[in-house]
Amino acid sequence: MSVVSKLCFGGTEPPESDVIKRIFSYITRTVERSNQAGERMYTKQMSVFDDMIDPTPVVRSFLLQLLIHKSEEMVQMYLQDFFCHATGLCRQGREETDQDTIDKIVQFSLLVIHCFEDLYHEQGSQTIRPSEEMSAACSHLSDGRTYILSSGLDMAKMFNIAQCRYGLSVTAKYLHAMFVARHKKTSTGNFNKLLERTSQLLSVQDTEWPKKFLVKQICREFGTDSYHAICDTGKVPWLALDVTDQVKECPDRYVVCLEYQKIRETLARTLLGEDIKHLKQLVKDNEMLFLLAIHREVTMRNINPQTQEQSVEGITTFIETTKEKVTQKDIAMRLLRNQLGGPGSCLTVRRGHNMRDQSVMCLLVHAYVTLTHFNKVTNFIKPLTDLILAPHKMRNMFLPTMPQDDIDAIRQSLTREGTIVFYQCQNGHPYAIGECGRPYTEATCNICKTKIGGQSHQAAAGNTQVTGDQTRPGHVLGRAADRTNAYAGERRLGGAACAVLRFFTHAALLLGAETSQPATAALVYPPLQQDVRQFFLEHLQKDLQIIHMATGKSVDDVFLLLHFICHQISQSDAYRRMEPQALDNKQIRETWEEQFAKSFIGPVLQDLDNCLNTCNERIMKDKRIGQDKLMSILYEVDTSTPKEVECLHEFPAVWRYRSRITLEHFLREFHLKVENIKGKKSKMEVLSLFRQQHPFLQALHRIPNILRLQQFLMAKYRRPLDRVEAKNMTIADAAEDGNNSIDVLENLSDFIAAWECVKEGLHSYGCWTVHDGLIHLPDAYKNMRIDENSPLAVLLPSTQGPGICSYMMLEFLFRKHNEFMESYCNKTKQKYERLPEVSMRKLHSNHLVSYHPDRDLLPLVLANCNYSFELGKGTTIEYDFEGFEYQLKEVILQAKSRVEQKSHVIPIDTMVYRADTTNSVVFKILRDRIDQESLSPAVKLQIVSELKSSLPDVCDSINNLDITTSFLKSLGGEPDKPLQTFMTDVLKMKQTITSQKARQFCRFKHIQSLWLLLSFEKSVILAQHGQDAFDDFDNELKEGLPDDARAELKQFCQNKNLEKLEYLLQQMFDCFLLRVAQPVDPNDQDAIDLKSISLRDILQGDRDAPLYSKEPDETLTDEDIFSFPAVILGEAHPRHLAISPPGT
Repeated sequence: MSVVSKLCFGGTEPPESDVIKRIFSYITRTVERSNQAGERMYTKQMSVFDDMIDPTPVVRSFLLQLLIHKSEEMVQMYLQDFFCHATGLCRQGREETDQDTIDKIVQFSLLVIHCFEDLYHEQGSQTIRPSEEMSAACSHLSDGRTYILSSGLDMAKMFNIAQCRYGLSVTAKYLHAMFVARHKKTSTGNFNKLLERTSQLLSVQDTEWPKKFLVKQICREFGTDSYHAICDTGKVPWLALDVTDQVKECPDRYVVCLEYQKIRETLARTLLGEDIKHLKQLVKDNEMLFLLAIHREVTMRNINPQTQEQSVEGITTFIETTKEKVTQKDIAMRLLRNQLGGPGSCLTVRRGHNMRDQSVMCLLVHAYVTLTHFNKVTNFIKPLTDLILAPHKMRNMFLPTMPQDDIDAIRQSLTREGTIVFYQCQNGHPYAIGECGRPYTEATCNICKTKIGGQSHQAAAGNTQVTGDQTRPGHVLGRAADRTNAYAGERRLGGAACAVLRFFTHAALLLGAETSQPATAALVYPPLQQDVRQFFLEHLQKDLQIIHMATGKSVDDVFLLLHFICHQISQSDAYRRMEPQALDNKQIRETWEEQFAKSFIGPVLQDLDNCLNTCNERIMKDKRIGQDKLMSILYEVDTSTPKEVECLHEFPAVWRYRSRITLEHFLREFHLKVENIKGKKSKMEVLSLFRQQHPFLQALHRIPNILRLQQFLMAKYRRPLDRVEAKNMTIADAAEDGNNSIDVLENLSDFIAAWECVKEGLHSYGCWTVHDGLIHLPDAYKNMRIDENSPLAVLLPSTQGPGICSYMMLEFLFRKHNEFMESYCNKTKQKYERLPEVSMRKLHSNHLVSYHPDRDLLPLVLANCNYSFELGKGTTIEYDFEGFEYQLKEVILQAKSRVEQKSHVIPIDTMVYRADTTNSVVFKILRDRIDQESLSPAVKLQIVSELKSSLPDVCDSINNLDITTSFLKSLGGEPDKPLQTFMTDVLKMKQTITSQKARQFCRFKHIQSLWLLLSFEKSVILAQHGQDAFDDFDNELKEGLPDDARAELKQFCQNKNLEKLEYLLQQMFDCFLLRVAQPVDPNDQDAIDLKSISLRDILQGDRDAPLYSKEPDETLTDEDIFSFPAVILGEAHPRHLAISPPGT
């Protein structure tokens, strides 16, 4: 299959006609004629190969999809011919057309329908905007409504049903998005049109299957609670089933417990007046089930105000008086009175309780009953029991699944590049120091902005070296909203097992808050700023979402899975035999987690499909709340087969829910069925590594387009644009420029897709940079939504401002690639250091682990998949994981490179803005090529007067001078060459410098002086108009002076003559722009952060390291420096300070 995909379908043109015919013969087989009298038609068995190598339709499906993509018209012609023959076969007479032949034709029809449905899904997944997907669905639904009842077995019918299935799937998606998830940015107009088209299809008489299919899609994808929530809005009355007389209660999932139904039904009859002796006989050995039955039959009555009152007096008397049968009398009485939780508790049943809240409540009750039933006997699950009943005892305990400090492992990894010493700021945030490992410069913490580092190898106040393990006891995940949706594991727990155990931990904490809110709140770090019960309820909802993603099962199935694990815990004797453990250190916690997962979670995940099928069958057969109609639709009990194959839309099999074969489905199955095998380590280490990193690796194939976009934008806007302009200009504005050589919006889609893949992984990620050390993504940009209306600055890599998103995304992906290749080399006994190293500027897709999930990996998945479909039974999918791993290594991972890394920094090209903090570097390079001289005071004065304080003229002049500087710093030139001649004759500028004096007088040697003069004039104009004159400076450079210093400075200015004052301001401005506001390389031990020293030392150092090769007419003297007020001038440094030009 892989060979056929690459050789026959690898190009842009379809294969030749003979190749298509040969391939098609594998898909349809031939309809042959007998030479006997009467010439009856018959079909061969529909396998692909005569020797039965592949008895399943996966190969046929795969080949058909390839043909559809390359030559859809020819496919339709061949299929139409096949269906004509098949129709003729069926019309020979009903008595001569056996059921097996009809089944085979229907199966093949489904193969065709599913292929075209998958094609529509693939096209829909490539749309950028939801409105585009909804518009396509509207078109398909409109066509479907027109032809849904047409009879005949032909391609039009196949298209019709495929269009209906796809359109209804999209409707289900956006019904949930609008009415349950409440996404605000979904187009209302397109959504209403989609609902109108869906309503029209469902209103067609004589067919109810489209409606049943839509209900199934909603329930199976998003849960029955979502279906009821949608119906309850009243905005889609055509969606509701005819079950208005039924009570809206969630399914009784307690039925996963054996013997439960018998106790529940006996309790119900007792409440109706039956002798209580029948109940007494059952309760003695099934107290937990009795408590669950009370909750379901008595407590849950409070949901429906119309429920007929039933006397609980007999049950109350029985509970209060019996001695041996009910040991948990308090819980039983609280359940009878609906008082299991306090006021406002999620355990209290309320009138009109919605379905989702009911499901969560029942799950919490089941967990409560299970985890506390044997609390009087010390046992293995005591940590969870204590969280519920005695949370104060868990104050210093390490809670299950909480992350821990792995600083030792990090230190070991980083020290391969040299010495790395970890410190923490006064608020406990960690940072690292390389080289000698001792602080030499000061900076600010990226998180809390307090001072970090130090001077002269002395740490700043409050900063301490991290010497021990920093793992905290208690709950340390923070807010649920800040958690990612990734289902990565912790320690020796796989992703799914970790998510399940974390759910039980949060359930125990939430139940513990019902016991003691202060004691439970005391377990949380950072300290809580909200109600403790709401805090853990939000975490619980997040856990359910992550389990849903980790298992690929519907929300209903997730609830069922957790109920079943509760049942497994209650039935197992293993935890009673295990020794109780106090989780007072990390090692004990890790051992306890592993034992819990192996005993209760792993076995269920291993056989998840069979387990859920059994549980769902019990729910389907449960008659208690009369949800027969919904359940029968949901679990597809109708397996009838009409006799007329031309009426394909009447076959239940045509409208079955199906799991599409995708890469994500494959990886989930591998995780559940291989990685979670009890007591056995997977031999497929490369596939395990790939599964763990796939969420990020799948973005690597987009990097070449992202780099192409960024290189174009940086070349176009380099230096003409300042940071404010880049924030104000949108991406759409840049895209509308008619001079663009690339399609900005087309490449933007790759950037957005990559950002969506990695943004949650950046929440706690630290990124090493050349000038700014370790940086983190600011809170303002976490989970940022990027589209064409976002600032252009987002696309331009930078270590500050919106561009930090672009910078960190690239660095994160490059590092993930390198880490993956290093681990891959270790597992395959290769040397990582021998991989060729490639710089970012020379990077191509073949250097990276670059693959498209559908185009490159789906063929490998299908080639290693056994897929079968049977009428009435649905699909069965089995994978050859070892075969896939082998092909993954051969096809995807061969001959890759590593991205260039210097020490622990991956160099990323950054945007250079006008008046950016890299000006000192630019002019240092310029001075090395062309000696610079200062303009005389008289020339400066004349240039300024000609500018007439016009901000547009000044900015235009600076822009043009920036472009000129960027050329001359590379080309060099004679210092005395006229600047105006170069700008007009060589650079072909129509407008150069606004000042005539500057055009006439200035030479190459005056560029630096002219640029500084124009920048000073721009700041003066901005200040005069009340705007920020130092917009590009860090906030720490713009702190206000104390009142006494402000008064002395005012007096100083009043005592100076205007000409002298302006000269001093110009000198200070030049010094700040090219000296103070520059980043400090953390790897340069001799570098000094000028922001940390006094004005006296800065000005003296600037004088001792002049910016000009020839001494200016006017220079700064000691008298000028010491004329400043002492409170502003500051203290002298203990040693003489000379400021060396950057790079020397």
